[in-house]
Amino acid sequence: MVKRTVFCLIIFIFLLSVTVYADNLAQTQHRLEQIRLRIEKAEADIKAQRQTEIDISRDLALLGGQLQRIDERISRIKDEQQRLQRDLGQQQQRLRQSQSQSEKIAKGLEQRLVALYKEGETGMLKILFSADSPSELMQQYHYLTRVMENDRDQLDEFRQAITNQQHQLTQLKQLQQHQSDLLKREEAERQEAVGARRLQARLLQQAQSQNKKLQEEITVLHQDARRLKGLVEQLQKTPPPPSRTVPPVVPGGTLDFAGQRGQLNWPLQGAVLIRFGTQRDDKLGTIYESNGLEISARPNTEVRAVANGQVVYADFFRGYGNLLIVSHEGEYHTLYAQLDRLHKKTGDSVATAELIGHSGLSGRESIYFEIRHKGAPVNPLIWLRPL
Repeated sequence: MVKRTVFCLIIFIFLLSVTVYADNLAQTQHRLEQIRLRIEKAEADIKAQRQTEIDISRDLALLGGQLQRIDERISRIKDEQQRLQRDLGQQQQRLRQSQSQSEKIAKGLEQRLVALYKEGETGMLKILFSADSPSELMQQYHYLTRVMENDRDQLDEFRQAITNQQHQLTQLKQLQQHQSDLLKREEAERQEAVGARRLQARLLQQAQSQNKKLQEEITVLHQDARRLKGLVEQLQKTPPPPSRTVPPVVPGGTLDFAGQRGQLNWPLQGAVLIRFGTQRDDKLGTIYESNGLEISARPNTEVRAVANGQVVYADFFRGYGNLLIVSHEGEYHTLYAQLDRLHKKTGDSVATAELIGHSGLSGRESIYFEIRHKGAPVNPLIWLRPL
């Protein structure tokens, strides 16, 4: 009887060891799955960063072409200004010549008029009656009349020419002012384009720097994945060691996890910031997959288990902060991340609504929550009670 009791005890311990070993293997595989998902997300981020670099580079090329066109317009405007300056100088010279010629004609006419005025009517009579014959008299009269009319016509002509030239000079000055204003606008536009180009160059440098950081992060993630993969392979090849520990008893009700679909309590009360499934990043404009929910939470808010289970991971996990994973019946796992403090450790049993931690990691005002079945993420909103 004693031998039979001892044999049963040995069998029990062996089976218990196998169970603990299976839990450790499941925990390791779960961590491996998490890292794989992080790698995929990092690769998507890198792809988005590369697209950002392409977009910024294209904008820089467009700005470069715009600057080239502005410089060409500025060059044409300056050439036109030089031509206008030459035309303006020539027009001013013609105006001075016309004014000088007009002044000479006016002065000659003035002198004749003055001479005639001083002689009075007798002077005119002397000129007219100095002729030897009536025909000569008529010739002298017509000659004097033509001289006076010619002087008057030339004076009127030069005065009209001066008026026209003054008008052309005014138009040239107005055109020159228009060209000067146009040049100022083009130079102001060029300064804006140069400033935009400098800004785009800084953005490109930042995008390249961010891309480098993402490359470094994904390299680290790949290294973590290789280490965990090696550990999984080793655990699969190595037989489980005998264990003397007694597994914790999980308190709970009568329903298994699968039977609580749509009835699970929320880990805390808060607005859903990021939903499960395909999402769009407003900053990068890229599409990414969310494996869980981002739930708003003020710092130091209590976080509670959504169902009975056993803690299989409770530690800091890079990228998720303090992370707690609870294993449930039927190969289900719930994941609680971005916690400030953990109140459970690996191996502890948890009951529904039991306190497992507090929010507030690094001043964040949210927690991350996932539900997985056989390692694959499922939509938590289908399992949680409707709000």
